[in-house]
Amino acid sequence: MDYVEIKGLDTPVSKIFFGTAWIHPGLKEDADEQLKRYIEVGGNVIDTGRFYFGGKAEDYLKVWIQENPELRKKVMFTNKACHHYVDENNIHFPEQQRVNPECIDEDLHFSLKKLGLDHFDIYMLHRDNPEVPVGPLFDKLEQYHREGKITVYGVSNWTKERIEEAQAYCKEKGYAGIAVNSCSYSLATVTKPRWERTVYATDEYAKWCTEQDITILSWGSQGNGFFGNYPFPKGTCVTQDFVDAFGTTANFEKFRRAKELAEERGVSTSNIAYAYIFNQDLKIAGITGCRNVHEFNNSLIGLDLTLTEPEIDYLALRKDFI
Repeated sequence: MDYVEIKGLDTPVSKIFFGTAWIHPGLKEDADEQLKRYIEVGGNVIDTGRFYFGGKAEDYLKVWIQENPELRKKVMFTNKACHHYVDENNIHFPEQQRVNPECIDEDLHFSLKKLGLDHFDIYMLHRDNPEVPVGPLFDKLEQYHREGKITVYGVSNWTKERIEEAQAYCKEKGYAGIAVNSCSYSLATVTKPRWERTVYATDEYAKWCTEQDITILSWGSQGNGFFGNYPFPKGTCVTQDFVDAFGTTANFEKFRRAKELAEERGVSTSNIAYAYIFNQDLKIAGITGCRNVHEFNNSLIGLDLTLTEPEIDYLALRKDFI
C-alpha cells in the first residue's frame, strides 16, 4: 500500500480508501471479508456518510466497530454533512437541499452517536449550494475542529470557484481551512454528471488542488466501472444516467487505448484506468466501491502499476501515439 499526506493529519492516509456507499447489513459477510483484506494490506481509512445506502452503511459500520475493536484501532474514519435527503429505501430527494450550518450540527452528532465515535478524522460538506454563503458553513466546521470532533475538514462536490471563496474566508479568519476535496477524478471525461450537484474534476482542476495543498479523495476513481465493465455482458442493466455520463466518443477511445496498454502489460483495463490517477504528480487517494475481495485485489494492481508520461498523455488523448 502507498500513502499520501493530508495537512493537519499526523498519520499519512492509504492511497485507497474503503468506500461504503454500496454497503448495507445484508452484505455483511462480503463487506467483513473485504474490510479484513483492506486492513491486512495496509489500508487505513473507511469512508462513509450519513445517507449512504439510505443510512444502512452506517448501520453496518456500527456493528463492525463493535465486533472488531482491534481492527477499528487501525483505521481512520471520514464522514460528511449536508447531503440532500435520502430515505431508508435509498430514494434520493435532491430538491430537499440541506446545505446549512444546522445540518452540519445534525449530521455530525447523528453519525458520531450512531457509530459510537468521539470524532471523525476527516469531515466534509457532501454537497454545495452556491446560494448559501461560505462563512457560516466554515464557521461551523472550524468550531468542531477546535472542539476536537473533527481533525481536518474539507468539501465534496464543490467547484474550484467555491473552494477559492471558502479558502479566502478561512485565511481571513485564521481557520485551518480546506484539507481535502472529494470530487470524482478518473481517466473518463464526464460532461454530464450522473447525480445532482456532483463535480467531476478535469486534469487542470486536479493539478490546482495539489498546488493548493488540498488532497483529492476521488470517488468514481475507476470511472464508476466504465473501464471494467464495457463492453457490458449480455443482460446487464445499464442506466440512462450512466450512458449520458460516460457514453461518449472520447471515453470509448480512452477505453480502447487503456485496453491496448492493458493487453501489453497483462493486466485489466480497469487497472490501467486506476493507474492513470496515481501516476501523476498529484496528492490523491481513490475511494473504492468494490463489491467483493476479488474486485478489491484487482484494484491493488492499479496502484502498483507505473505509467510513463507519454503513456499518460496517450490515455488522456493529448497524443495519438506513445
